Amino acid sequence: MTGKFRFLSIEELVKTGYPIDTEYIPSKNIAELEVLIGQETIDEFYARIRLCLSIIASKTPEAARIAVISHATSIDASIKALRHCPPRTIIDTDMAQMGMHYPYSTIVMLAQDRNNWSFVHQPVVPLSYLGISNKSDVKFINSTTRAKDNLKYEA
Repeated sequence: MTGKFRFLSIEELVKTGYPIDTEYIPSKNIAELEVLIGQETIDEFYARIRLCLSIIASKTPEAARIAVISHATSIDASIKALRHCPPRTIIDTDMAQMGMHYPYSTIVMLAQDRNNWSFVHQPVVPLSYLGISNKSDVKFINSTTRAKDNLKYEA
């Protein structure tokens, strides 16, 4: 592997006490992800998240609920994937500042009605302390996923 990043192996995670299903088969293995570090374009990143969500949804019973726990950029990509929105004109600077729109511990909820996913405004009361909040930027989410702009984007 090149670069300064390294993922912990399954064995290392289990050894440190993480309760991991060692039989689980991910949609992309660590070697495939390591190759993408610093090489993937923003559009490719959003397409990868879209594919990952499609795989998860295809393996999930229709009435089931899915929880996706991720970083800010993946939250944005997930919302856009489910709402069939292109990544728009997101640039590296936007990606680096995505945490402003989705702060640490942000909870975002989407509900499916037939084939459409709707953003659920504040499913859980936001937490705040000393002026810092985990409230997502609803204005940003709505402005980048407006229904009239959703042109069934396919990556």
